[in-house]
Amino acid sequence: MRTESKWLVARCLVVEDDARLRACLTAYLADHVAEPRACGDVASALELLVEFRPELVIADFEIEHGTLFDLLTRVDALSPAPAVVAMSGRAGAEDAFELSQRGVRSYVQK
Repeated sequence: MRTESKWLVARCLVVEDDARLRACLTAYLADHVAEPRACGDVASALELLVEFRPELVIADFEIEHGTLFDLLTRVDALSPAPAVVAMSGRAGAEDAFELSQRGVRSYVQK
């Protein structure tokens, strides 16, 4: 008999440079994801992508020392690649279009 997990997503990585928003998102996800983790800069996110192997990445478009585009190359190299949701208060229509072309599943305006 197969036991169903209550989690749709086991591992989620939140990449947000605003500490308060990062903490809020992580706290919310704690009830919906088996193992949420968070970081606030590109370098930490690149390390966690390989070490943690998230199934879902929720990332701000503009993060400390770069943008989501800096992460997407590493995301694309993972197998299986995690789903990516981008959020931003500043990204323009061109950025949103390029994100969709690069495989970002959803774009949320802050």
